[in-house]
Amino acid sequence: MQVLHFDSKNNAPICVALGFFDSVHLGHKKVILNCINLSKKLGVKSAIFTFSNNPYKFLNSEDKLVYTFEERKQIFSKLDLDFIIERKFDENFMNINYLEFFNELIANFNICGISVGNDYTFGYLGEGTSDILKKLCVQNNIEFIQEDCFVNGIKDFSSTLVRRYIKEGNIEKANDLLPFDYSITGKVIRCNGVGRGLGFPTANILIGEDKLPLKEGVYSSYIEYKGKTYKCLTNVGARPTFFENVYKIETYILDFNKDIYDENITVFFNKKIRDVIKFENERQLISQINKDLAEVK
Repeated sequence: MQVLHFDSKNNAPICVALGFFDSVHLGHKKVILNCINLSKKLGVKSAIFTFSNNPYKFLNSEDKLVYTFEERKQIFSKLDLDFIIERKFDENFMNINYLEFFNELIANFNICGISVGNDYTFGYLGEGTSDILKKLCVQNNIEFIQEDCFVNGIKDFSSTLVRRYIKEGNIEKANDLLPFDYSITGKVIRCNGVGRGLGFPTANILIGEDKLPLKEGVYSSYIEYKGKTYKCLTNVGARPTFFENVYKIETYILDFNKDIYDENITVFFNKKIRDVIKFENERQLISQINKDLAEVK
């Protein structure tokens, strides 16, 4: 899979899925699969358009990203897309009208087909609707597919809903809306070794400032490392037993003894087991961790 900048010139004939795809939920997946299927029908490559930064910063919103650009790239790769077309969202892009965006798109890329969701808008203030886009496609001999995002009897697919479940720590409901279990990717960094001192060495994961915080709690989770899956117990948030109130993500990986400092790993979340609790002493904490691990196993 190759990443292309929106301003680059590429003559390879492609079908492109248009949107932001913040959470890459099941509705998004249908839009993407429509694009891939159309590209196969036409004998061309498939591509997806997305933003490489956090657009909400320019929209008077403090919202964080369900998935960062790097995380979305991993998901798009799993969906077998050929190209990612990335564009930084800035004031200039925010203010171009829908016709300017469309003309730039077809000038920079050899577009044979476009796939969108039923609520897709584009251009300044979202003045470009899917109906307008369809007319532009017809005028330029471009195949057009619009998806109503109705999946498994559920129509209410939205990144807003996924975001709400993540904020609530309701991972099971979030996962019902996602093609893959909700995940967090970050670099494993050295910390103060508290977990190791307790007999449970943890990988402490550094995440970007634009990543939506998962609600504090203890979660059943897993990682995929070099083709193998390992179960994990992941603590998200503070460590009140040790009087630490800093939001952290640290995961204890079962049956794993590899040195992964400075590596990027992805933790997938299954279920919230319990809230973060302040224990009176380390003995109580170790006892609870063993109970948590029994549930993970």
